[in-house]
Amino acid sequence: MNLKSANLNINPETFFSSIITKHNLKITDIDFTKNNFLRILDHSPSPYFLCSDLIKRPLFAYRLFTILSSSIYLTKILLQHPNYMDLLSSVNFELNLDLESYILEAKRTTEIFKGFENKINALKRLKLREHLRIATREIQGSLDLKNSTLQLSALYEALLREILNVCHSHLEERLDRKMPLFTVFAGGKLGGREINYCSDVDLVFVSSQKIDYEEMKLLNKLARFYIKILSDFTQDGFFFQVDMNLRPEGPDGALLPKENASIEYWKKWADPWEWQSLIKFRPVAGNISLGKEILKSLNKIIYPNFPLENRIDQIIQIKERIESQILDDSSELKRSAGGIRDVEFLCQLFQTLYGYVYPELQQVNTIKVLETILKLSFIDEDDFHKLYNGYIFLRRIEHLLMIYNNQISHELSKDSEQNNIISKLMNLEDENDLKKMISDHKKNIRSVFDKYFNKYSWIKRKKLKKGISQIIELEEDSSEDVEKLLLDFNNEIPKDLNIFSNIEESSKYLLLLKIGSTKFQESLSYQLEDLLIEICKTNHPDYTLKNLSLFLSNMKGKDTFFQVLMDNKYLKNLILSFSNFSPYLLSKIINEPEYLDYLIETKETDFESIKTRELMFNLKNISGSIFREILNISQSYLTNMRNETWVQKEISCLGQKLCEYCFDQNIPENYKDKIAILALGNFATTRLTITSDL
Repeated sequence: MNLKSANLNINPETFFSSIITKHNLKITDIDFTKNNFLRILDHSPSPYFLCSDLIKRPLFAYRLFTILSSSIYLTKILLQHPNYMDLLSSVNFELNLDLESYILEAKRTTEIFKGFENKINALKRLKLREHLRIATREIQGSLDLKNSTLQLSALYEALLREILNVCHSHLEERLDRKMPLFTVFAGGKLGGREINYCSDVDLVFVSSQKIDYEEMKLLNKLARFYIKILSDFTQDGFFFQVDMNLRPEGPDGALLPKENASIEYWKKWADPWEWQSLIKFRPVAGNISLGKEILKSLNKIIYPNFPLENRIDQIIQIKERIESQILDDSSELKRSAGGIRDVEFLCQLFQTLYGYVYPELQQVNTIKVLETILKLSFIDEDDFHKLYNGYIFLRRIEHLLMIYNNQISHELSKDSEQNNIISKLMNLEDENDLKKMISDHKKNIRSVFDKYFNKYSWIKRKKLKKGISQIIELEEDSSEDVEKLLLDFNNEIPKDLNIFSNIEESSKYLLLLKIGSTKFQESLSYQLEDLLIEICKTNHPDYTLKNLSLFLSNMKGKDTFFQVLMDNKYLKNLILSFSNFSPYLLSKIINEPEYLDYLIETKETDFESIKTRELMFNLKNISGSIFREILNISQSYLTNMRNETWVQKEISCLGQKLCEYCFDQNIPENYKDKIAILALGNFATTRLTITSDL
């Protein structure tokens, strides 16, 4: 190719070399860079002005040659969109944009265009343009890894929001129906605000509990359409590879579960690795406030007051399984021993162990968690620098591999040319130096990982006295330790609550309460403190705890019932009231569990008076009919809707209607006008209680 026809009397290859010399540009690989330059020149709509700018504008030349010497992907963006050359000279090139700025930019981008496809393609071009800007700055060193991942995460979050808004408006218009929005959670790298250039995005959708059947059908259409638009490939590429496997029940679960079902799954049925993944969860699009409420309700699962040994064991086993899948770990950056995952798992272990005690650990970003772990003196400065420097080094290589050809990659290529280019960008001599540095950093990371990522971390956590939940790991003969924990609990609760006065007896019932499966104990560990505070709101905490412990220990399906109890505020208050006032009701429920279903189903607090309605007694089970009415009356009383006098009158009225029914069923017709039944005592004065005789 010769540029004489463009009034530039130069040869392209000679011009290429002269620009490098003139501006003293640093080039990774001459042939690689030259080939990219010739392609750009050949496809330029105005080669004369391009060459003129390269001569006159050193900053433009520096940025362009940074791209040409490091990335096939970024070069392709310039070939596809030559107008992006102007970005390299823009005064805004070095701007650090936050989430709000990107949300505004995405909104402006779609407002310019009419038509759904035009809006979507415009957002794809926004992603390409920002990739070009952020990646070039990162390669040059004007943007460090921490800030490049924060900017990419803000960009992706803004895109997810605006794409959902565009899809939502499009479907509303097409279906001529108003539609609510679900919440979109991001997990993994995007949830942690540490996303890569071409990482997949881990998303979970959850709808409000208030959505009706017809609205749910519409929202499922929106969810499927949204995923399709995010994943579809067009001439401007695609937005993201979407992974929905973190949703409740994984690939077998509903695409769009409701709020209560999701919370119930994560509380009752989730595996430890799913709890661990929740550390990175945050709402990024749609109904953000709903997402925040859901995470708030899950906080004590994510950061348990006293994590059990079993949970730590399973986190360790998960890490071992991940490593066992790597055949050759010498060039692997992420999952192998000493890789990126070591740092992430170690941070998440500290978060699981100490997140409840130190709320500052309740963060999604690995680098911020690392800095917090150092600040809290969980690791010393030497160990911190091994983890921090190694993590940054490996993540930076990971980024450069992705920038090179826009492919997800967590290991060095078999291509020496590519590896040598990466080496130069990392200020190393060649591929061998790069491999040695990777090996050294992985050894440093692994040495720190082995030091902390083991059962001793849990044992050390046990020594940190924090809260009543520690009874979970005490043996049945540890009554003195339980008594001390209960005394400490008395001293820490608000002064307006009642306290446990019979410490010795209540300690025994606390130990009885904790007996159950590992799953039950895990659940109890993060809810015990709240439960005991509720017990201290009753008139007699010792008596309430005793009756509740006996009740739960005799319940079939204790594990499941306990979670139902803690999730259902009305039922919990009712059972605690029964425990405080009437263990008789609890014993009936234990012997006949169908009454429990009845309580869960009714949830009524203002029953119609027995006096004004007709009672239907079951001839085969009169006692059952009576007890249901007693439950109704008790609910009204114990939920503070009625006073004691009302209860006595209602029970007396129930007794009268029972007598009338039995009289009618058993006395022959010709004797009914010759016999009278007289009420005496409390029955006569309408002062019956639930345990009174007639």
